[in-house]
Amino acid sequence: DRNKLTLGLWSGSLTLEDIKINPKAINRFKLPFKFLFGKIKKLSLLIPWKQNFSVPTEITVDSIQIVLTATSDSKKWEYTDYNNYENKLYYLLKFSNERMLQLAQSFIEETKKMEMEKTGQAPVQKQEKKNTFWEGMVVKILDNLQVKFKNVHIRIEAPFDNNKTSFGVSLEEMFVVNTNEKWEEEFIDRNIRKNANIF
Repeated sequence: DRNKLTLGLWSGSLTLEDIKINPKAINRFKLPFKFLFGKIKKLSLLIPWKQNFSVPTEITVDSIQIVLTATSDSKKWEYTDYNNYENKLYYLLKFSNERMLQLAQSFIEETKKMEMEKTGQAPVQKQEKKNTFWEGMVVKILDNLQVKFKNVHIRIEAPFDNNKTSFGVSLEEMFVVNTNEKWEEEFIDRNIRKNANIF
């Protein structure tokens, strides 16, 4: 329900349950495996609107099941050295910036649309100028995004029909947080420290 989703986002606390992951969303990347199935039991999002984003935005993914299979055609595989720091940073920033800007833009447009419907106003022409306030907020969210994974199970199956070999990996917990150069957890505000590094 889009209205409930918008209300949850504005309240700063949103919980979604029994989410099915769309395989097409993963398979569009040129990876050496095919995504077969994915399900998240519970996804929680805490957005610190009231604290003016002075504390991290938290995403908690609880009980995730993923089933993968390797692609049988090795010619389609593309190798990228993700251990290379520059490559890691490039792909991470490229993907996260694209997705967060898309999400922020759709959220803004949906909110404006709902406000106009409430007041009975006609839709306003889309502004060409970039909204620097929202862009700055998106950067702040990305800089301080905390992701917590709980109860992760990944199953990898053989790509051939006659081969029933598979193996799995289970993780009880995994946390992704931002730190300073001493690997101490730290909140980063690039309005104050423009050249701050993120670890």
